[in-house]
Amino acid sequence: MKNRVGIFSIHDDFHAYIISDALKKGFNTKAYIFEVDQVAGDEGLSFYADKNKYNNMYLTDNNKEAINIRDLDKIWWRRRSKNQLISSQIENESHKDFINIETFEALMGGITNVFEGEWINGIHETETATNKLIQMKTAELCGFNLPKTIVTQSKTDLLNFVNEINTSLIIKPMRGTRTTTLRAMKIDKSDLKDDLDITMCPTMYQEYIEGTRHFRVHCFGNEITTVLIETEEVDWRILRNCKFSIYKLPDDIENKIFDFIKKMNLKMGVIDLKQSDDGEYYWFEINPQGQFLFWEPLLEINLTKKFCDFIAN
Repeated sequence: MKNRVGIFSIHDDFHAYIISDALKKGFNTKAYIFEVDQVAGDEGLSFYADKNKYNNMYLTDNNKEAINIRDLDKIWWRRRSKNQLISSQIENESHKDFINIETFEALMGGITNVFEGEWINGIHETETATNKLIQMKTAELCGFNLPKTIVTQSKTDLLNFVNEINTSLIIKPMRGTRTTTLRAMKIDKSDLKDDLDITMCPTMYQEYIEGTRHFRVHCFGNEITTVLIETEEVDWRILRNCKFSIYKLPDDIENKIFDFIKKMNLKMGVIDLKQSDDGEYYWFEINPQGQFLFWEPLLEINLTKKFCDFIAN
């Protein structure tokens, strides 16, 4: 019998479409895409609780086929959304809030209730590992070097931190927003003007690690594929003035990554590291469901096949 994989993601997710198609064509796997931000406004969700039988939940996939979630062998929890697309059409804020909350609770609760297969990665594990402060603690336990860090709303505490480290700073979002792309930025003490107000929300500041060698590490199960990015840019994701190549990390660094994945109860993750000018490797962050297909036109690497091998087998 074919493997049955449910891919849960947001509307028009490129990764979901590409991986679903590849699984169907080359890996004897039936893949269903469920768009988690398109549930409201449809007749697609029904959860049944029966003390004399198994509980069941039916959900309509992107092809309008009703699928019993209990029948899936694996779930790839690719993307989640607490907001439904249709809610943008609702003017009453309390109605909009109600639709988003009730849909999210029914979806998350129903899936967790009935699904007994393998998660890639689990809902709660993904949320936990996505938090930068939680992942920092685990990375440190695994033996990684971390940049000195402060998350603060206090200008006084920030200035004290800057004086202590005596280097440039990197400012980055804790999680960011879906409405715009927020890049990591390098700032200096001179940028902290007298009228600076940082009280609106906590913000992460880290010491700047000198160096030009960045690493994008793709951990799919027991296999690691690493891309070396050589650049002077602070955030290489702008894909400008960068040199890319496939790279083999030292065994001790790969073992630390596997240890991290195990400690966080994950099956996969996309990790960002940087090597300092003195040769030390620094942990920056992990995205438990990070992007990876954009490398294929840039390098001779088939991450689609690597990922499908992992998810199917």
